[in-house]
Amino acid sequence: MASLWFTTTTTIVTSTPANPVAGPISTADYIPLEFGASMYNGSSLLRLPTVETPPFRGNSTQWKSFIDLFNAIIHSNSTIGPIQKMQYLLSYLNGDAKEAVSQLTLDVLNYEKAISALEERFINNNKMKMIYVDAFMDVKKV
Repeated sequence: MASLWFTTTTTIVTSTPANPVAGPISTADYIPLEFGASMYNGSSLLRLPTVETPPFRGNSTQWKSFIDLFNAIIHSNSTIGPIQKMQYLLSYLNGDAKEAVSQLTLDVLNYEKAISALEERFINNNKMKMIYVDAFMDVKKV
């Protein structure tokens, strides 16, 4: 029975395994893929598509989707340092969201401050309730 091997990392795949059939699977046989994934199924290396992270522009209804994806791809990746995480965060922000953290510079301590500032600004349960009530009220009767 073939075993599956799955990895996500932050560099680009530039080679295939030295010997994909014989012996146990070793991560040393691969150069990983940038924010995508490679999967080894016992006989070949499959390249999965890169996950695209859409920019967050400050729409409160899109915050949860954005931050969940950002956390999965960037924040939880222990191979990325806080300054690089801050740079990635800034590169995914536009509009009101970028303005919310514009005073913060690329600094080790500012990454957590940026996340906190965005959460304070865009996690507003009362505002979210009003947005959804307004959207519900705008639905036309059939």
